[in-house]
Amino acid sequence: MTPESKNEIMTAIIGFNHLFIDSGSLTGPGYYAIQLLETALRLPEITRSPFTFKVFVQHGTTHHYSTAAKAHLIEVPALSGRVSRVLWEQFKLPLLAKREKVDLLFSPGFVSPAFGAPILATTIHDMYYRAVPDLVERYQRHYWRAMIPLTSRVCDLILTVSESSGRDIEHFLPAARGKVVVTPLASRFAPIEVLPPRPIGGTPYMLMIANLTPNKNVTRVVEALALLRHEGRNVDFVHIGVDLRDELAQAIATFGMQNHVRMLGKVDDATLVDTAVNSLCVVVPSLYEGFGMPAIEAHALGAPLVCSNRSALPEVAGDAALLVDPESPKSIAAAIAKLMDDPELPMTLQRKGLENVRNFSWDRTASLTLAAFTRQLNRKRK
Repeated sequence: MTPESKNEIMTAIIGFNHLFIDSGSLTGPGYYAIQLLETALRLPEITRSPFTFKVFVQHGTTHHYSTAAKAHLIEVPALSGRVSRVLWEQFKLPLLAKREKVDLLFSPGFVSPAFGAPILATTIHDMYYRAVPDLVERYQRHYWRAMIPLTSRVCDLILTVSESSGRDIEHFLPAARGKVVVTPLASRFAPIEVLPPRPIGGTPYMLMIANLTPNKNVTRVVEALALLRHEGRNVDFVHIGVDLRDELAQAIATFGMQNHVRMLGKVDDATLVDTAVNSLCVVVPSLYEGFGMPAIEAHALGAPLVCSNRSALPEVAGDAALLVDPESPKSIAAAIAKLMDDPELPMTLQRKGLENVRNFSWDRTASLTLAAFTRQLNRKRK
């Protein structure tokens, strides 16, 4: 993977392909794409640099953007369905980008058009569809199997969000080797200034923050909860997010945990923060993650973290988490029991988490991204 370096900034028009973002709630890649753009616009060097940003968006999606970002948007017709969007992205967007004289066309949602600018760049967030293919819906798996390898061949630059994902990309996509640059993500929440006191009273609870897809591994968390309750431990489980396939509901019924699980669904940020701060811990037991945003957000909010020892999570969590085998409910239960039995351990994890989260910032993500763009532009123009 390409190391960081500083280069002279070249005059250039940067096109942002945001056509994968629709009018509904933002997915992880959608949040990343917009946060990256908004942060880049705020960076001091942007105000001095000759970069011009042009952001291609679907009609009806401009509410996701700030007033400052809206000045850079170019709307295309609303695209109904995946087929319409893919056809527009692959055939009409390149023509639009050429008309707008784009020098570098950046697609932050896994897939790039095959042409449209002298330089093509993308962000491949993970290799989920190859690393754990059985956990991916068939239509999604087939789409990614066709389009992501093509993207790796046509793109000059491939960004990703962790060293772990970078290794997976270069392993599964030989055409990506030598093109990958790591630009780690950051928390949505600013790190708290003072560690919160540990909760006193009430039933302690472990918290999961995720829209539940199979890789989130919620069934084993409920099984771990059942093991803890059967040991006589007074602990509950709280979930924030959407139970997309009723996996959590089924697990609750299977293990008889109806009285010990609370499903809060979608909540506002204030509720999420309050629920995390007052938790025994945040659990991120995923079978695979390209980055693992809930882990770094737990650190930012001062919540102890229990997370999987797989993929990017050990890299992101550092030494500020209890790592568990995500395929073993006993391993998950043992980590929770350890937190309950050692009153010093949660505070140690809180302190280390706040130290760790300061290694991640959106300013750094945006700066690394623009530096990668600049290097690529310099290479092209030599």
